[in-house]
Amino acid sequence: MFAFLRKHEGNVGGWSKSPTSAKLFLAVALLLAPSLVAAKPKSTLVLVGGAMHDPALYQEVLRLAGGGQKARVGILTTGSRPESEDPAAGTDQADNARIKGDHYIARFHHEGAATVEWIPIDLDHLDKASSPEVVAQIARMNVLFFGGGDQERIRAALVTKDGRDTPALAAIRRAHRAGTEIVGTSAGSVALVRGPMITGGEGASDVTHDARGGLGLFRLGIVDTHFSQRARGPRLMELTRKTRARTAFGIDENTALIVQRTSKGPRVRALGQGNVTVYRREGGKIFESRLSAGDRFVPGSGKIKFGRK
Repeated sequence: MFAFLRKHEGNVGGWSKSPTSAKLFLAVALLLAPSLVAAKPKSTLVLVGGAMHDPALYQEVLRLAGGGQKARVGILTTGSRPESEDPAAGTDQADNARIKGDHYIARFHHEGAATVEWIPIDLDHLDKASSPEVVAQIARMNVLFFGGGDQERIRAALVTKDGRDTPALAAIRRAHRAGTEIVGTSAGSVALVRGPMITGGEGASDVTHDARGGLGLFRLGIVDTHFSQRARGPRLMELTRKTRARTAFGIDENTALIVQRTSKGPRVRALGQGNVTVYRREGGKIFESRLSAGDRFVPGSGKIKFGRK
């Protein structure tokens, strides 16, 4: 292709003044342009392994949204226990979905986010998942953040008993397809999976799962969190074996697996203080590898591209 361009070089300014040559150059340049630039991300998922304390993780979430001043962050603490189940509700020791919402609102504001709102869907307010006002609120956001707690609460609040999307989940899907960044931490990350969703157990002998999956936004495999800190390798390995999943990801605390969907396929990388352990099934065997900050995972081949932290 470049040899073709050289044929049209002239002696004046390096290029022929012929209108025909100019048109040919413009046409070839337009054809080449898509292959010379990186594929622009269409949407982004950020899965954090829990204990999200590192400011760098919040800063990356905001950077991916265009910067703090452009970020409109919607907080879903749906996985936390509702106020009705909190024995300390109304006291300084309260720990429920509303309190967690306040925590993340303050944290994202502290990290520079201009707009942060709590999206009031929890087990005390299941009706909010069908509220037109909440659906409109979701549509205004360009970041949707799922806090931790219990992934089964998240599914119960956003998926109907017969397996259909609530209006809120349908709005989340539409927003994500349009480019809204989805972030999860701890149970919020586990709940994003399409395939088997871990629901309990701490080892190979007692691991449990929901074969229906979670919200279906993360499609690359099973997800587990607090991975090294709680020695969850055996349970994830067993679930990978039992369900015959092709790929599973164990994410350490203060660590993120970032997935960006592009026209050329997903780009997957790690960020943070720990590792992302990858189990991959090939030829009846399960192989283990690890990503640290800056490393990339190629979903199709399972290869690791090591990078700089």
